[in-house]
Amino acid sequence: MPGLFQKVFQDLNVDQKSYDVILSVPRSFNSKTQAEIINILFDQFGVSAVNMTHQSVLALYSYNATSGVVVDIGERMDIVPINEGTQNFPKK
Repeated sequence: MPGLFQKVFQDLNVDQKSYDVILSVPRSFNSKTQAEIINILFDQFGVSAVNMTHQSVLALYSYNATSGVVVDIGERMDIVPINEGTQNFPKK
């Protein structure tokens, strides 16, 4: 993962310490993986801030909406209800 971030910052020709980073992550990323990514960005690259948001929420935001249903078809299919920017999953 550090190599990927290094490549992105080099290709964009930016000083990563001068920017906040927003990441779109799949729902399948657990909290441990998310914490490791955040630690890499802060510790190795010195970014000033990180916002990690699920892809489905960003998809709605791209249509200027905060509530709706997102159908994410990829490696698997997820139907994600979102109300005011919060994912509403049934309790297991």
